[in-house]
Amino acid sequence: AMQTDAVSALGNMALRMPDNCVAIAAAGGLPAVAHAFTQHLVHKRMQAKGCLAIRNFVARNEELREPLLELGVEQPLRLVLNNYSEGYEHNLAKAALRELHCSVQLQEGFKG
Repeated sequence: AMQTDAVSALGNMALRMPDNCVAIAAAGGLPAVAHAFTQHLVHKRMQAKGCLAIRNFVARNEELREPLLELGVEQPLRLVLNNYSEGYEHNLAKAALRELHCSVQLQEGFKG
């Protein structure tokens, strides 16, 4: 729970705050978040908070994409995406993957 709270706090600090993202990265926050996210992926709250933090880090800081990809966040994001066919966690994982410029299969829309 404590690591999830830390990931959540860093994700919140990163939201629309590019300077905070740079500071978090400089302080070693990216590997810490990537490791906590991967290590505690079985916890539903970590799935959401990890996806959100990763998305927030790269949304306005393109230079953080490669470091996060090198830390191996794509696979756990895909696990979360595939674990849920829709809904909150699915959408958060999809948004994070999109920000990382990873391919995301878009579901076919309703045809009436």
